[in-house]
This record gives sequence, C-alpha cells and structure tokens, in this order.
Amino acid sequence: MNTRFVSILENLRFFLSILLVFLLVFEKYIQLPAFLAVLGRMHPLILHFPITLAAVGGIGLLFPAKYEMAAWARKMEFWSVTASITALTALFGLFLSREGGYDEATLNWHKYSAAALTLGAGYLAWRFGKGSLRAGFVPFGLATLALTLICGHQGGVLTHGSNFLLEPIRPTAAASPVMADVQKAEVFRDVVRPILEKKCFNCHNPNKTKGDLLMTTLEGFKKGGENGPIFIPFLPDSSHMIIAAHLPENDDRHMPPAGKPQLTPDELKIIHFWIKKGADFGAKVSAYLPNDTLAIWTKSIPTAAAALPKIPSASEKNIESLKSNFCNIRPLAQGSPYLEVVVLNHQDYQADVFKKLQKISKNIYRLETSGAPVTDKEISAIADLENLRELGLGRTKITGKTLPELLQLKHLQVLKLHANQLKAKDIEPLLGSKQLHLYLWGNPLQEKELAQLRKKAGSMKLDLGTPPDTAVLQLNKPIAEKPVAYFQNSTELVLSHPLHGVKIYYTTDGRNPEGEKGIGKVYKDPILVKNDLQIKYRAELDGWHASVMDSLAFKKTRFIPDRFELKTPADPKYMGGGDSVIFNLAKGGPNHTVNDGWLGFHSTANLDVECFFKNPPEIQKVSIGILLIDNAYITPPVSLEVWGGNTKGQWEKIGTQSFPIPEGPQYGNRYYDCKVKPGKYAYLKVVSKPIAKLPKWHRGKGEPGWLFVDEVLIN
Repeated sequence: MNTRFVSILENLRFFLSILLVFLLVFEKYIQLPAFLAVLGRMHPLILHFPITLAAVGGIGLLFPAKYEMAAWARKMEFWSVTASITALTALFGLFLSREGGYDEATLNWHKYSAAALTLGAGYLAWRFGKGSLRAGFVPFGLATLALTLICGHQGGVLTHGSNFLLEPIRPTAAASPVMADVQKAEVFRDVVRPILEKKCFNCHNPNKTKGDLLMTTLEGFKKGGENGPIFIPFLPDSSHMIIAAHLPENDDRHMPPAGKPQLTPDELKIIHFWIKKGADFGAKVSAYLPNDTLAIWTKSIPTAAAALPKIPSASEKNIESLKSNFCNIRPLAQGSPYLEVVVLNHQDYQADVFKKLQKISKNIYRLETSGAPVTDKEISAIADLENLRELGLGRTKITGKTLPELLQLKHLQVLKLHANQLKAKDIEPLLGSKQLHLYLWGNPLQEKELAQLRKKAGSMKLDLGTPPDTAVLQLNKPIAEKPVAYFQNSTELVLSHPLHGVKIYYTTDGRNPEGEKGIGKVYKDPILVKNDLQIKYRAELDGWHASVMDSLAFKKTRFIPDRFELKTPADPKYMGGGDSVIFNLAKGGPNHTVNDGWLGFHSTANLDVECFFKNPPEIQKVSIGILLIDNAYITPPVSLEVWGGNTKGQWEKIGTQSFPIPEGPQYGNRYYDCKVKPGKYAYLKVVSKPIAKLPKWHRGKGEPGWLFVDEVLIN
C-alpha cells in the first residue's frame, strides 16, 4: 500500500483517538457549537460500519493465518481504518448524547466501551505496523468481540429499552389477558396506556428520557417533561401531546418522531377522548359506553369473542352478497370467524335485511343499528340471530312492544335502547338478567319510573344517565388568522369559525367572555389594536357547548433602533435564528427548542444590547418579552436595567427594575417593564440578568437559571 496513504491514515487515527479521549475527559467543561448537533444525529447512520469491522477483525484473529479473513485481521491498515471509523462514530455519538434524555449509567457503558474499542483497534494497528504482534491473537480477538458486543448492546438499550434483545423469548410483560368483561376495564390502564407502550415508551423510559419526559411511571407521566405537563385535563386541544401529534411529521416537534411508528387516527381519538373527559386515571370504560370513541377500542381488543366456541367462518360469498350501501359487515377481530354488522340510516335501507342476515346468523357477534329506521316488525328477525352478544337499537323507530322477543337471545350481553320513546312498561320484561347490560338514557322516563326500574333490575346493569360524549358536542376554538403579537403603529385581529351560525364573543378588559351572561362583544369586523392589549375570545352556538376560551396578547413598540449590537452573545445552543430576532416584531414559539424566535442566556451571560438611533426618540419605557418553562430551568429575570446617552460610550442609568424570584413554577409568556427617565436618547443600552441560583423549592436548586428573550420593546 502507498506509504504516504498509510502515513495519512495513521495520523488520522491518532488525531481522532486523541480528540475522543480529550472530549471524554473534559466533556463537562466544553460548550459544543450548534452545528455539531447535526453531526451527532448522523451517529445512527454510520454506527454499523465500526461494528461490522470490529466484529470481522475480532473473528479473524481467532482464525489460523491461512484463512483470508485472518490475513485481513493481521494487517495494520485494517485496524487503522477500523480505529478511525470507530473514533469518528464515537465522536458523533458523544455529540448526540449532549441532547440529553439518556440513562447515565447505560450511556457511560456505551461511551467508554466505544472509547476502549477505538484505543484497542489503534493499539493493534500500531503493533501490526511494527510487526511485533507474533502471538496472543486469540485474547485480542476475544477482547475485541467482547467490547463490540458490550458497546452495541448498550447502544441498543439506549435506543430500544433494556429488554430489546431478549424480548422475543422473554417478554417485558405478560401478554394481555382476554378481556372477558369489558365493563371491568379502565380507560387509562386498558385503553390509553397500551397505546403509549407501543408508540411512546421507546423514547421515554428510564434508560432514555427524551425531553426529560418519563412515561413508563404514573408519576413521570403526570409530571411531564422539560416543557411542563404534556396533558391538561378537559383541554385536549391545549395539551402538548395532542398538539405534537398533529404537527407535520417533518416538524422536529412532531411526536412520535419521523421514522417511528405513528399514532393512528383511532389511537389519537382515544387519547383525545381520555383527556377531554378529565384524564381520570381510575375511570371505568363502562362509565362512557356506549360511545363511538371507546367503541373503536372495544372492537380491537381480545374480547370475550376470543374465548367463544370455535365455529366455521361464514362464506365470503354470503358476506359479499349481504353488503350494501346501508349494510357493512366486517370481522370482529383479525382472524376471528365472528362478525360485526352495522346497518345505517341510508336512502337505500330495506327492512328485510335482518331476514337476509340469517345466512350468517351463527357468526354475528355484534349488530349495530342505532340511528337506522328499524321498527317493531324487524325485532323478530333480529331475535333469530342466535349467537348475538351485542345489539344496538338506539335512536330507532321501535315502540318497545316487541322487545320481549329479544329474550330468546340467550347470549345477549349488551342491549342499547338509548334515545328512543320507550316507556317503563316496555322495559320491565327485560329486567332481571344478570348478564345483560341495558343502556336506556334519553328515553322519556320520570324519576319515579327510573327508581322502580332500578329496584326491579336488582344486580342487572342499567345505564340511565345522560348521553355520554356525543349528546352535546363542544365547539372548536375560533381561528385567529395570522395575528401579529408585536407591532409598531397598529395591527388587526381577524377571527373566524368554520361552523355556520357560530357567534364569537370577545373581551378586552380582562374578563372571560360569556355571551349567555352578556359579557363581551359579538365579533363582526376585524378588531383594530393600537396599544398594548389582551383579547380573550370563545365561540358559542345554541345546542353546543361553548368552545374553550383562547386569548392573544398584543404589545406595541414605537421605536426600532437603526443599529444595535449584542455585547454578550446568546448561548450557542439557543441562538434563535440570529441576534436580529429581538427587534424583528415576531413572537417566539411556545417551545424553546424551536430553531427561531428565542435568544437563550445562561449563568454569567446576560442580555446586553446597545442600540443607536439616528433621530433620538422620546423614550419613557423599555420592556422585554420572556419565555417561562420551569422544568427547563427557564425563569424570569432578576432585573432589567436601561442606560441612555447621546455620546457613544458615555452612559447614564436612566431606569432600573428588579423582579422577585418566583415562589413556584411558572410557564408561558410574560412581559417585564422598566420605566425610564423621560428624554431623547441617541444611544440606549438594555441589560437583563438571569437568576444566578435557582431557589430551594426548585429541583435544580443552586444551579443558574436560563433567560429566554424574543423581543425588546422601546416606547
């Protein structure tokens, strides 16, 4: 091999190895530039090369020299290339680890075994280059293989969890039992958590807490991550986990990350439903059935149908012949011979469909006709579906006179009779069955009649409450069309709503708008904003729940400097898209991890900006826009100072304002003001300091806080 190339290769190996060791030793004291994070994320792309080379080399050292693989493993060039690629991969991995969210012990095993493998490969390159390694191939081969296995396995643990390798033969948890009684299931434990296990736990477990979020324990899940709680009870559309799932998949904030298994629309509906109902960790599924959202889940779990007697599958020819515009037939579960039949309210509806269903009567487990124009005449045909377990007759045209015929369905467990015009005497013949769960809400029954029904039902399950979830729907929030939070002269707020007839109520005096109580104005035309203002708004419509209230804050800045200079640069990780963001009239995003919008200052670094005006303005107040995320140590400033002058470098303190250290966690956007000595100033200097030591109540007590600024406002 060319001598010059060998020399270059050896020098590269030596340089990369020394650099790796240096960074490992002084890791805590080094601030890496932001562009290295990009290289760090290339770590998964190249890690297979060093693993393959090290494994081939280790095995080659175990073979006698006559084999070609052994010959390769005894060359200086082979080990020099292996050491260089291993060092480069380890460096990228070190950059990636600075993003945080990994179990420290596992990460250390991974880092130091990679460093040992790099140095070991380099040692072999040196020895073979000297021609001095004549024996001892087997120990070196075994050591190389051992380090490769340790390093690779610990990397797999960081990425996929501690049981990833052995999970096929040693499952993490016992397989889900057959849910023989859906009524005993809990919404979070049995419906929501399994979704999180499949789609979220890989990145948010004790070994890998991305974003400082641990989801495998209730405490960690409730606590949230570096940006605070990830769900807000009753407010799914304001919950971070719902917002993140709806972002475009190529957005860095989208969860689960691109390339990972994504939440299906049904899974997202279920999580949304759980939060909307208050994020109750002990609520039973039965409290919300029948419900379209939870019906999604009941169709997908191993239900009692899995334990039913084995029967032949229905003929595909028969199934296809029965399908129509108003009759849909599908398997109850994948591979199951039992079927679900849904009959819809459609212009093509034909009442004789239930007689035709006799062709597949033994296979029908669930029949859902709610909302269809079913009458008393069809009940007898339905009663002939001998294996029927669940029957939906809600919102139909039945009067109840023929309901006793359903008693011949010996296996019937769920009967939905909600939202009909049934009388107590129509229902009484059905009472007494311990296995039957009746849904009766929405029928014109008096309280006295309900009490009698409860008494006669005994231990039978009755749902006599109000319609769950779908009875009265909540409006979506009004849409604010491209609002400008910061402005110089004036701006407009344009609101709209996609639903016809909705009224949008808004206030500008701090009160919450409520049209029913006469609080707020009805939105008709764009709202003109000329000064600092907070506008609260919500949508209302008769027959609907009012939307969640939303609000927008508008801040005016009269003067923008002709020139300015940041005397102390922002932290390299949080450059916000450049210094200009503090005078660009653009609001920073809700999250400090976005690329643009926020300048982050830490420890001894302060916001220190000097401004120049060609035509000195009359200044009375200076404000700064601040982000607060307690879990990420992003806190309020301790002070805001303003210096002025008309000669460069000659400063007079014209305003100072100190702010108390918070007594508890704070989140969101805030504005901090400092009144100044009125006057015209050609030069202006604005200084704001982060908290030097976080208070005792904070989990990072004693550590310096972060200061995040998106705008300096001069008025």
